[in-house]
Amino acid sequence: MSNRNSIAKTLLALLLLISISISSLGASRTISSQTIHIYGYVPERTTLELLEDGNFNFSSNNPSATIDVQQFSNSTTLSVTAI
Repeated sequence: MSNRNSIAKTLLALLLLISISISSLGASRTISSQTIHIYGYVPERTTLELLEDGNFNFSSNNPSATIDVQQFSNSTTLSVTAI
């Protein structure tokens, strides 16, 4: 009977020791989060390409860029505005 009591006490002490060591390991793994702000500059790009057939390709990453074509009796005026 005393042998069973000593084994039970040993197992109880071992379980207590294991639970304390596991809880301390878990508490040491504190994870923190941080916010990273990345700032960058994308330069504005506006391209006007005149094709051989008289047409043109217009592309821009500037949302305010506009193109205006006005035809007069003997001339055509092309105006590109990118502010």
